[in-house]
Amino acid sequence: ADPLSIFLLWPGPSMMLILTRRVSPALAPLLPQIAALTLVRRPPARPTARASHRDLTDMPRKQYVWIARYGLTEHALVEGVGPYDSDIDPTEGVAHAESIARRVASGHGGDPDSVPGVVYADPFLRCAHTGDVVAKALGPGTRLRIEEGCTEWLVPSLLVDPEGRRTDPRTTAQLKELFPETIDGEYESVNPVGPDLDGEEAGSEDGRPRFEETEGALLKRMATSVSRILDAVGDESVAIIGHAPCNQAAALFLEGKSDPSDSKLGPWPLGGVTLFSREMEGEPTGEAGGESGSNGP
Repeated sequence: ADPLSIFLLWPGPSMMLILTRRVSPALAPLLPQIAALTLVRRPPARPTARASHRDLTDMPRKQYVWIARYGLTEHALVEGVGPYDSDIDPTEGVAHAESIARRVASGHGGDPDSVPGVVYADPFLRCAHTGDVVAKALGPGTRLRIEEGCTEWLVPSLLVDPEGRRTDPRTTAQLKELFPETIDGEYESVNPVGPDLDGEEAGSEDGRPRFEETEGALLKRMATSVSRILDAVGDESVAIIGHAPCNQAAALFLEGKSDPSDSKLGPWPLGGVTLFSREMEGEPTGEAGGESGSNGP
C-alpha cells in the first residue's frame, strides 16, 4: 500500500521476483506510474570474470558502474513515521542481497574489467549490510567504503518521526564493528555531510548533502558525489549501493542529464541492478531495467 515498497521473493532456486512501486514522486518521470515487476535472475556460480583469459586486446577498455538498491528490509519504512534505519531482513533480505551480489560478481559480457574492485555504500544500515554482502561476493580484499555523499535523501519524510526526532545513520567506525571484514576504516568520504541549511540558505544547491534537500539539491549532490567517486577510483570499476531517489539521481548524472524529464531511463527497477559503462576517456552509457536486472552496452 502507498507509500510502501513491497517485495515478493520467489521461493524457487533460479529466480527472485521483486514487486515494487515508485517511492519518489519528485522524480516521477523516471518511474512507472503503476507498480512495476522486475525479474532478477540468479546466475549460476560466479564465472571467473576477473580471471578470464579471453583476448580483449582488440576491444576498447571500459569502466563499469553498477548501481543497486539495498536488500529487503526487516521492517518496512513508512514515510513520516519510520523506522528509518532498519537492517535488511535476516532471511529474505540477505537472500535478496546475495542475489544482487551474484549478479554483480558475474560481471558483464565476459569482460574481466566489468567486475568491481571496490564497493561504495550509503551509511544507513540496510545499505552498508547489502554492501558487505556484495563486497564478500567479489572476493577477499574487496573494499567497502562508506560514503556520506550517497546518504539517504535528506528530507523530513525519510528521516523525521512524528515526535520530531531525526534519525542519523551510524558512523563508519560503528559500522566497521558490524562488518569488520569488508569496511575500509581509513576511508574518508569524498562528499561529507554538511551543516543543516538555515532559513536564508533554504534551497541551496552547493553539492553537499545538507538537510533539508530539494530535488535539485539531491541531483546536484549525487552528481558531485559520483563524480568524486569516479575520480577516486581512476579506471577501476565500482558498485554503488544506495536508496532509490539517490540511485535515480546518480543515474541521471551518468546519463549526462540534469532534468528527469529529459531522461531516457525507465521504468526504474527499484529491486534490480543497473549497469553503466564507458570507454575510458568517454561518457558513461547505460539503461535501467531489463529481465536480468541490469543493462548497459
